[in-house]
Amino acid sequence: MKQHIAVLFFSLLSLLANAQQTSYFISFGNKDTADLNTNTTFSTLNPLQFISQKAIDRRLKFNLPVITVQDLPINEAYITQVLSKGFVLQHTLKWFNGIIVSSTTNNIDSINKLPFIKSIQLIASEQIAEKEKEIDLTERVNLLAQKFDKNELIDSSSINGFSNFQLALNNIDQLHKKQLKGAGKYVAVFDAGFKNMQRSPYFNQQNIIATYNLVNSEESVFASNQEEHGLSVAGCIAANAPYRYMGAAPEAKLVLFETEVEDSELPIEEYYWAKAAELADSLGVDIINSSLGYTVFDDEKLGHKYKEFSGNKTLIAQAANIAVSKGILVVVSAGNEGDKIWKKVSTPADADSVITVGACDAKKTVTTFSSVGFSKGKNQKPEVTALGEKVQLVNAMGRVSKGNGTSYSTPIITGLSACLMQAYPYKNPHAIKQAFILSADQYYEHNKYLGYGIVDALLAYEILADYTRDTLIDFRPLADSNYHAVVFSSSAQKVEIEIEIQSGDEKIISRQKEKIQEGINRFAVIKTKKLQQGVYILKIKTNAGVFLIKRFEKL
Repeated sequence: MKQHIAVLFFSLLSLLANAQQTSYFISFGNKDTADLNTNTTFSTLNPLQFISQKAIDRRLKFNLPVITVQDLPINEAYITQVLSKGFVLQHTLKWFNGIIVSSTTNNIDSINKLPFIKSIQLIASEQIAEKEKEIDLTERVNLLAQKFDKNELIDSSSINGFSNFQLALNNIDQLHKKQLKGAGKYVAVFDAGFKNMQRSPYFNQQNIIATYNLVNSEESVFASNQEEHGLSVAGCIAANAPYRYMGAAPEAKLVLFETEVEDSELPIEEYYWAKAAELADSLGVDIINSSLGYTVFDDEKLGHKYKEFSGNKTLIAQAANIAVSKGILVVVSAGNEGDKIWKKVSTPADADSVITVGACDAKKTVTTFSSVGFSKGKNQKPEVTALGEKVQLVNAMGRVSKGNGTSYSTPIITGLSACLMQAYPYKNPHAIKQAFILSADQYYEHNKYLGYGIVDALLAYEILADYTRDTLIDFRPLADSNYHAVVFSSSAQKVEIEIEIQSGDEKIISRQKEKIQEGINRFAVIKTKKLQQGVYILKIKTNAGVFLIKRFEKL
């Protein structure tokens, strides 16, 4: 099922217009290095034919291969032969060496024997479309109506306006004070429609770089009959209306993709998502935000099973992982199945390389609807959490309202990512992800509900700094009542940790040893939970005999 917010939005128009169509994904063979010259009119020697200079620069920056076979467009001769059999081309998927086609007749057998066909997958059918005509929209319309309230447009208590609390929960407001607001970062938003966004008072319209409607190329993503879910998600990222409402990265630039068929649940939507990822990569975007996810479909035979959600099996999870391999940070909502039959995370939230985001309430407790994740070795889903209950949102009516869902916790983390990537443009997606994990408030006891917990933007900022010598970065108490240290180590080593009472004789009251790795380490100073009120001194002795010292007060 769709995972974009607790409320699902629907419009029958687009599907009814195509009610007689059947769609397939047709994949081709022979797209490999040996066949480049014969199977495509494009060459790896001239990449600007099919990707932007910005995309090339991003790959070079992270020391990634500039061009791979995946990047080459589909063999045009193959496409021509398929279309000659009466099919209509919707989209090409170069990463998967195939095409999405539709037909109004049952002519799939006409291409089965073509020598270059690898597989044919049904992804949308006439029967599914006809079934959707009978959907009762009453409950959905009522839920939609509940989204709006009558908040005033101005909150002069903070420059962030009504979004102040949700930004402060992750310390994002502290990054803004450092003038880190996502400037220069390109964020792609994959969603349903972005109704009225082109004239919304909450956005700097010059920061909306491009739009793509992959569901219906003839229709604007801003049309009045469109969904507004994407508008609200984009607002959490990049709204820029001081003292009314500010997104987490108000200076980021947006590329908007409509990938969602609003009135049905079909496999084709995952293929639209993959196409959007390819386009986003080719354009050179820095971050993808996806408040979408999939579990089962209207035709049960086409739906997913739990065992498929292993991190790299579904096509959409593969597309997400490929995007990360190209240097794009991909941030995905865990889903809103926690209180439903399915319960678990959707796909691509299961993807190995993405950052999956759960939802908490104002008390930092997991919400009932946030999808349940898993821990498989080092792979924890979700990884992190942000506010997902009673989130302040901008809507298509030009006002501020509230909504629930991992759809809204996700863009908060996306915006935070843009701010950090502005500060550290040469830190790759893996480094950003690790900084989130190490800065989160439950990193020491992660679980399938909150992951590693709530990210501290300011601590993540400190963790990402370039250190060259042993450094004590942070020391603070967490929910387990222990104080926790964040240390940069120039080498793998064993350190000695002492706690002293600050007094005339500076009495040592506890010692422990800790093995730490080269790079950033975070660990508990285990006896600090038992300290009485008072003033203490932390001393960490390194192999080089250097003492890292911190004075602290136990209240």
